[in-house]
Amino acid sequence: MARGTKDANSGKKMKLLGVETSSPTFSVAVSDGPKILAYLQVDGQGRPSSLLTDLIEQALREAGVALPELNGLAISIGPGSFTGLRIGVMTVKTLAWVLKRPILPVSSLEVIAQNMPPDAPNIYPFLDARRGNVYTARFRRNGENVLGRVSPDELLRP
Repeated sequence: MARGTKDANSGKKMKLLGVETSSPTFSVAVSDGPKILAYLQVDGQGRPSSLLTDLIEQALREAGVALPELNGLAISIGPGSFTGLRIGVMTVKTLAWVLKRPILPVSSLEVIAQNMPPDAPNIYPFLDARRGNVYTARFRRNGENVLGRVSPDELLRP
């Protein structure tokens, strides 16, 4: 979830909380720069929003990181499950507001595309949108292997 960002002002590693709720599986990760300190996932389908806060508490405890030590929060912004996204965004926005920390929105499709092999120049990740539909977008790598978005997220029938 977090790619190991550093604070541009100090060069110090940043502790981030990453939350993914756009799919039926909720996941939470705590990172310090490129190092993942804790990663947990659970079936979130049909579960109450308190499940996510419990998962966050457990991940922070396993990572040995207190909430005030976080430098920022990352949240998946979909596409994906409307209810899951609503739970995740609301939880992260509340934490960010209380802690006065920035939020990094992350596209679910872009994360999948980023994890494709570097020799794949054109990437079309798909996510199940149910009812025979999929979410997709087109991404392309340039000569320096940097991923760029070519099209917006779309809902299609394959």
